[in-house]
Amino acid sequence: MPVLQAHSIVAALRAAFCQDVARQQLLQQAADRIQAAGPPYTSAYLYMVHDSELRLEAYAGRPTEHTTIPVGKGICGSAVASGVNQNVGDVTARDEYLAKFKDRGLIDRKSTRLNSSHTDRARMPSAA
Repeated sequence: MPVLQAHSIVAALRAAFCQDVARQQLLQQAADRIQAAGPPYTSAYLYMVHDSELRLEAYAGRPTEHTTIPVGKGICGSAVASGVNQNVGDVTARDEYLAKFKDRGLIDRKSTRLNSSHTDRARMPSAA
């Protein structure tokens, strides 16, 4: 299974940052590069915390109508509330998967394969 080469994405973002690229453009570049890595990264959604909700600020791949997620709701909102990363192979099997409910949100990365993210965590750099 392909593993995201995070170091090349981070290097490109650092270079863009040094060129004073705007925050929104940096977020979009990150989403574009993740999605461009190909399967299983079919879509990338970047949500940022604003007060008590996560707001979709950039995405690449399939559009979504879900632009906000309340902190504490769903997989992503629960991860923010608890401060614990979520590594979910099949989000559709989880009761808290908000895309099951039309008025909510969805996870930040979609895949066409089950359990496709099990190696992602080991190779992604941690945020400092």
